[in-house]
Amino acid sequence: MLGEILEKETCAGCRWCCSFRRMSLGETPRFAPDAVARIRGRFPDVAFVEGADGASKTRWLRYDLRGSYRTDDPAEEAPCPFLVSGKGCALGDADKPFECKLWPYRVMRKDGELVLAVAEECPGLRAQGYALDFARGPLRTKVEAALDAGPVVVQDWRAGYRVVCGLGVRS
Repeated sequence: MLGEILEKETCAGCRWCCSFRRMSLGETPRFAPDAVARIRGRFPDVAFVEGADGASKTRWLRYDLRGSYRTDDPAEEAPCPFLVSGKGCALGDADKPFECKLWPYRVMRKDGELVLAVAEECPGLRAQGYALDFARGPLRTKVEAALDAGPVVVQDWRAGYRVVCGLGVRS
């Protein structure tokens, strides 16, 4: 989705969104079990761990990066196992999690309502004023359609994000 507003080279030169600090393993994207079954056929060496969304009890799997770190430093980063140097994501559109397609925007729960938020740290979007017209227009429409089709990962609100627009109260 960011391809509509950012040049691929901008994202490829940064890759901030495709690496994870040990202290933020909860940020790794979640995959539906059917996508993991397809992915394992192409990437048999990638390990996954199970989890569930607390609110909806939806089962998700995340790739397991715990063995990818070389030190005990909580700020050390490990890349996504599907990140191909110089090319980007090795996953096709059908297998790429919605979280990855949406990043650095997130669907978040704030004060009992769902909001579309943006990570303030994304240098590409920060340089564009977070592309608010795009986010409040075409992106919001896509997010609302995805929410209606469900399930979509919803994160709890936390610092470092800025509200772009409300998505209303949804179950």
